[in-house]
Amino acid sequence: MVLFRSTLSLLVSESGGDAGSTTRKEAEILPDAFTLLREVYTCLLLQGCTSPRELLCNEGGLAPSEVSAFEEVLRNDGMDKKARQRAMRRLLEPLWRKDGKRSVDSYLQSMTS
Repeated sequence: MVLFRSTLSLLVSESGGDAGSTTRKEAEILPDAFTLLREVYTCLLLQGCTSPRELLCNEGGLAPSEVSAFEEVLRNDGMDKKARQRAMRRLLEPLWRKDGKRSVDSYLQSMTS
């Protein structure tokens, strides 16, 4: 769970700001970070761990229905990796969008406390 939380913190902090203002460093890091986060989430999910779901819903303010729908994508063996990657990005986008419910700074602060 620590790996999931740390990777999510990295994604949120590196993805802050406008989608069009991605730096070269971010462009190199983000795909690998999304892959790592997706794979860790999948492993935890298949082991019956609910901590990632609770973290995203309670601390991240994401709707439980959105998280459940994403988990179904992870469980679907017929779904290719690119589709899973897109689903992960869509799910997590509100966590770093400036106009979202919570700012990146307050989200990161809640994750480290």
